[in-house]
Amino acid sequence: MEWYSTALRQYAVFAGRARRNEYWLFVLISALVVPGLVNGSLMGGDIRALPLLYNLAVVLLGLAVTVRRLHETNRSG
Repeated sequence: MEWYSTALRQYAVFAGRARRNEYWLFVLISALVVPGLVNGSLMGGDIRALPLLYNLAVVLLGLAVTVRRLHETNRSG
């Protein structure tokens, strides 16, 4: 969970580097959260926009952590 919180603290930071653990834990947690939100929104009914809101909230975070991971592998972002 420490690696995911590191990614959250560097929300829109495109400079620097992201370790492999930080990147893949972010991807794993996002891959687990979105289906859970979709399932919950299908059962709850009133919160159908919750998966969309989560995706909108982490789109910039996903781009930033991907660019930092590319910097770690000596590629340009």
